[in-house]
Amino acid sequence: VVQAAMIQHLDATISGSVTGSPVTQWADQSGSGNHAVNDIGNVYYSSSSLSASGLAGLDFGTGRNTLQLFDATGQDSWLNQSSGSGFCVLVAFKCDALSGNEWDDVVGNTSAAAVNGWGMRYSGTGVMKAYLNGTSVTGGGMVAAGDTIVFGCNYDQATGLYEFWDSKSNNTASTTVTAADFTLATPVKLGRTTNAARYMNGMVGEVRVFDTVLS
Repeated sequence: VVQAAMIQHLDATISGSVTGSPVTQWADQSGSGNHAVNDIGNVYYSSSSLSASGLAGLDFGTGRNTLQLFDATGQDSWLNQSSGSGFCVLVAFKCDALSGNEWDDVVGNTSAAAVNGWGMRYSGTGVMKAYLNGTSVTGGGMVAAGDTIVFGCNYDQATGLYEFWDSKSNNTASTTVTAADFTLATPVKLGRTTNAARYMNGMVGEVRVFDTVLS
């Protein structure tokens, strides 16, 4: 059931799935054809920065470097929850340094948390946050330079429950968001969203996107 619901799986441990350095494509392993492609700047593979378990990922560098995960049409398959069944997103990353900026965006289709759209990020001082359609929830841990962390969010369309989990604290924070269409004309991006000054400095090892809520 879980495998059937997964519509994007990007895994840096599968070396053949990454094309080029700078990266031009990160191939989707779910079978859905949702490949990540170059967006802005240069993302490099493999990273010299390794995860806590010694694995390399894709190096997003120290600036505005991003990959596009879903365009405006592709994100409709899971972020349009006016008639969906929820969604779940997991991202494994390593923070090489905190920017000191207001926010360091990890993934999402907007950096404006007070409006429509979706994303997960941490502040320039390490505060974790996920947001959906103008509603935000703060995570239980703090990101520090050198941390390897998994961010996870889970949305239940039937109940409106939006959950945010981080592997550092192993805590889940939640809020309620009324079901709606959370898509935007801007793509879902990895490494930065819509604010040019809000980008993560680190590497990403894995991304999983499901088009249904998970238990």
